[in-house]
Parts: sequence; structure tokens; C-alpha cells
Amino acid sequence: QVYINGGSYANNNQLIESSIIDEAALVFTTLNSAGHLSLENTTFRVVVIDEAAQCVEPSVLIPLRRGCTHCIMVGDQKQLPSTIFSQKVKAAGYDRPLFERLITAGNPYTMLNTQYRMHPSISAFPSKQFYYGGLVDGPNVASASYLPPYLRGTQKEDSSTITASASSAILQSFMFFNLITSKEEQTNSQSRVNLGEIAFCLSLLKVLVIEAK
Repeated sequence: QVYINGGSYANNNQLIESSIIDEAALVFTTLNSAGHLSLENTTFRVVVIDEAAQCVEPSVLIPLRRGCTHCIMVGDQKQLPSTIFSQKVKAAGYDRPLFERLITAGNPYTMLNTQYRMHPSISAFPSKQFYYGGLVDGPNVASASYLPPYLRGTQKEDSSTITASASSAILQSFMFFNLITSKEEQTNSQSRVNLGEIAFCLSLLKVLVIEAK
């Protein structure tokens, strides 16, 4: 432990942290941690908030009080909202993020409408249901090479394993499996388990491992 000018360990530690922050060009932190004492005398002209639609409005105000003149919010109000357990405060609108409130108030925004993760057969539903058909598939997901072998269809000599022919795949981009005999059971730790689903997932995983070879 190092003590500067007879100060306490906590104060000296804060001074060291503050000096490191002052020399940094970029500082990454959570919204709540933006209120840390080490940042008390530091100002930030630009604040970028990621997942801005998943945080309550008071949390956003914490980094904005650090001298911010430009705030960039990145998020999607159509996806998961902030986690609020109290129904009373939710009824009062506490779960509405500042991101959503600004959009609802008519402020201009830019929609990043190209997605690069989902296969088109998957993205078709959210595009139609939530974005009025405005979601565009990137060229990478539209390419046939984007699909793994077990979705493209494979040819293996070993007929004893579960594989697909060259013209048909054993799986699709998304599927629903109805496990009629499976059921959830209570464990001693108060959590729940479904042994039927576990067995099915293990069997499916084995197939995927075989297909990936």
C-alpha cells in the first residue's frame, strides 16, 4: 500500500485511478459506474450509450452529468426492455428508457436496417412483425456459404450415422420440436429441470458434431 502526502489508502487509490482516467482518450464503464468517485472531476464531451433501450431513464442521467455536450444512443426499443420487477413502477412508466421517450416525442433518429447475423428465413418474421418489412439482410447471410453443413445438406459414406443427402439437410434454419413425453420437474434446489429436453439436446448435439466433421 502506498500513501501519498500522508493521505488515506482509499483517497490515494482514488487519486491514482483519476490520474489514469485523465490520460485516457476513451473510458468504458457501465451507467452506474459512471458515478464513481474517480470520475467526479472528469468531464466527457461525448457520451456513447450502447443498449440504450434496455436501461431506465435515471441510469442514463448518471453519465450525462459529466459535462456531456453530445450523446449518442444505440439501441432498439423493439427488443428486450429494461428489467423491472415492481409492477407499480412499471405502471407509472419507470421502465420506459430515455431512448424510447425521445423517439416517441418525434425526435429524428437513424435506423440501421441491415442485419448480418440471421438467415433470411429467420429475419423474415421480425422484419414483418416489428419493422414493417424494413429489415434488410446483409450479403453475407444471403450467401449459401453462410449456412453450416448440417443446414446445406451433406453426403457421408457412413450410413450408420444420421446424415443428410446432398440435396436435403437434416435441419432447417429454425425448427420447433414437440417433445410430447417431456415434462418439467422440481429439484431440491428449487430450480426446475426437464430430463426429456436434456436427452433430446444431447442427441441433437451429437448429430451436429458428426455433421461438422
